[in-house]
This record gives sequence, C-alpha cells and structure tokens, in this order.
Amino acid sequence: MFRRRNMAAAFRRSRRTPLRRSCSGSRWPFDARGRAQALANETREREAKAAESARKALDAKLNAQIGEAEKTIATRRSAAMTNVQSIAIDAAAAIVERLTGSAPASREVEAAVADVLKR
Repeated sequence: MFRRRNMAAAFRRSRRTPLRRSCSGSRWPFDARGRAQALANETREREAKAAESARKALDAKLNAQIGEAEKTIATRRSAAMTNVQSIAIDAAAAIVERLTGSAPASREVEAAVADVLKR
C-alpha cells in the first residue's frame, strides 16, 4: 500500500512538471526539433537546386531541338515556295496559251509570276 501511494504521488508530480523541467535542465526535445527543421530546410534547398539545374538542362536541350526544327521548317518552306512558283509558272503559261492560242515567252511568264508572288 505504501508503495502504491508513492507511485501515485510520483505520477502526480510528473504530471505537474512541464517537459522542460523533467529533463533535468536539458533542452533536448526542443534542440531535436530545431535540428530536424534545419535538416528539412537543407534538404528542401538541395532538392530545389537540383530541380533548377535539371530544368535548365532540359530548357537548353529543348531550345536546341526547337532551333533545329525551325531550320528544317525554313528549308522545307523555301522548297515548297520553289515548287509553288514552278507550278504557278506552268499554270499561267497554260492559261495564256489556252486563251490566246499561242504559247507565251517563258521569261515573260516567270517575270509576271515572280511579280505577283512578291506582293
């Protein structure tokens, strides 16, 4: 019975003393929280830097691919315009021949088509 009373009293005392005092003056729970927070912040910063460098590398790779694609588009566009011009010259010559009955000079047709395409 005496032992039970001492245990109950010790329990009541421990409930009344805050955690800081019960650790005999050390601040270990609070220091651990601060260290954990610092570790979390360092990890977050390290991961943010890694993500930023990965993003920059991906941006550089994509910009290079975009540049190559733009060059290909420009090449194909100029080839298509050359084909359009030759088709327009042939069509204009055929129309003039059909309307007048005689074939026009190819230089005149080329000059007329080039003039129209410049507009």
